Amino acid sequence: MISRNIYVDASNMHSGGGRTLLNGFISGINDLDNFTIFIDKRYRPVIFKKNIKYIIIHNLFSRLLVAFKIKSKISKHDIVIFLGNLPPIINFNIDKCYLFLGNRFYVDNEIESFFLPVPIKIKIKIEKIFFHYFIKNVNKVYVQNLTMKNLCENSIRNKIIEIAAFDDFNDVNFNKIKKEKNSFIYVASNIPYKNHKKLLYAFSLVNNFTKDYKLYLTIDIALKKNLHLKNYVDQHNLKVEFLTFSTRRKFLDKFKTVETLIYPSMFESYGLPLIEAKKYDLKILSSDLDFTWDLVDPDDYFNPYDEKSISRCILRSLNINNQKTKVYNPKDFVELLLN
Repeated sequence: MISRNIYVDASNMHSGGGRTLLNGFISGINDLDNFTIFIDKRYRPVIFKKNIKYIIIHNLFSRLLVAFKIKSKISKHDIVIFLGNLPPIINFNIDKCYLFLGNRFYVDNEIESFFLPVPIKIKIKIEKIFFHYFIKNVNKVYVQNLTMKNLCENSIRNKIIEIAAFDDFNDVNFNKIKKEKNSFIYVASNIPYKNHKKLLYAFSLVNNFTKDYKLYLTIDIALKKNLHLKNYVDQHNLKVEFLTFSTRRKFLDKFKTVETLIYPSMFESYGLPLIEAKKYDLKILSSDLDFTWDLVDPDDYFNPYDEKSISRCILRSLNINNQKTKVYNPKDFVELLLN
C-alpha cells in the first residue's frame, strides 16, 4: 500500500472534550501513512510515532495561517482534515478535504435561549459567520449524531454530511468493577446550558426524602466563577463532592466506580459522557432530548427544564416513591367531610 500524506488541523482542540477526542483520533492513527498534525501550544501529545509530526501553533493569527502552510505542502492525492469545527480559509483543490464539526452553535439558533456572557455570544456569532462563508472549501462534513446531521442539512446547502462518531477507548479495560451504591456523577463544565443550577435544586428536593446518595461534579471550585455552586451545596446540606483530575486516566478510574451518570444538559452536539457511561456500565439518567436518544437508550429520563422532573427521576433511581395524593371514592369523601 502506498503511504499518503495526511494533514490535520487540530489547533482548536486543546481542552475538555476536544482534547479527549483529539487523543482518541491520534490513538487510531495507522503506521502506514504520514501524518502532520497542527496542535495548540497548550495541548500535550501523549502518543508519539515515527509517522506523526506535530507542529505547534502559538496564537490565533498563526491558527488562521495553518491552511496556507498546508497548501504549500500538499499534492493532489493527499488528505486534509480540519478537526476543530472551523473550515479552512482557502480551497485546496483536492478530492479529500474534510471538516469534523462538533459545535452545534454554528448550525443551530439556540444560542439566544441561553444566558451566555456577551463576549462568548459575540465570539460564537463571529465564528458562525466564518463557518458559513468558508464551508465551501471542504468536500465533506462529518458530525457525531443524527441531530447534528439534520441541523447541518438545513443550514448547509450542497454539501455531503455524514455521521461518524468516535471516542478514545482503544486501550481501556472494561472489566466489571464494584460500584459505589447510590452514587451519581455529572461530567460537565460550568456553562449555563449544562444546567448545574437546576440539577442542584433537584437534589435539594431529593433531600426531603433521603440523604442516602452521593453526587460528584467535575467542577473546579477553586475558580471564582464556580463558588456559587459550592455555596448552594453548603447552604442546602447536599451530599455533593467536587472533583478535578490531573489526567484522563485518573478521571476514568473514578468514573467507572460510580453507579449512575446523570446528564441534565439542555444543549449538546455530541454528549461524550453518555458514551463513556455506556462502556463503563453506568446507569444513565438523561435529558429527554434528541442528543440523548441519538447515542443511547437511557435507563430513565426527565425534562431538563423542570427541577421537579429531574428530582422525580433521581428518586425513581433510588427506589423511593413520591407520596401520591389519595383519591377517595364519593362515599368515602362525603364521610371524610362529615366526620
